[in-house]
This record gives sequence, C-alpha cells and structure tokens, in this order.
Amino acid sequence: MASGAFGQLTSVVLTGAGLAYLDPLIEPPEGCTDLRKHLRALPLYDVDTLYVTDAPSGKTPLADDLSIELISHQAFKTLMAEATHTVVFP
Repeated sequence: MASGAFGQLTSVVLTGAGLAYLDPLIEPPEGCTDLRKHLRALPLYDVDTLYVTDAPSGKTPLADDLSIELISHQAFKTLMAEATHTVVFP
C-alpha cells in the first residue's frame, strides 16, 4: 500500500496461508484487526487486481470489490523476477 501511495506500480499476490484472507468464514481472533479491510482498500492505491497462486475455495466477498486473478507458479516467479522491490510476509 505504501508503494502504491507513492505512485509505484504495485502487485499483490496471496499464496498458501495468505489465502485465508479471502475466506469469508474465518474471523480474526478477538482483539485483532480484520486485515481483509486492507485488501478492500487496495484500489485506492491503484492495485486493481489481487493475484492468487492457488484457487481459493468458494466465492469470496472481495470478488465485487477487487479483481482476483489465478496465476500459475511460473507467472508468480515472473512477477517476482520483474519486480524492482519485493516485500514478503511469511
């Protein structure tokens, strides 16, 4: 979000455990912020497509707010190779 705020071309990819942010049935633990709110704000930072490397199960609540595109692991590697900066949250 910070790089998008400064006019940088930004891509967001969810993979593995990160796909849980797309699951409408999972609630954050009590006292924790629902990080899905941040995903819904991505278009404000010129991030119009959220990439996922694994097919999320079922319809996600973000589908109307943000375009979700399934990409192959090779396409993910290409995105990473073309990036000037990367930020990874394990």
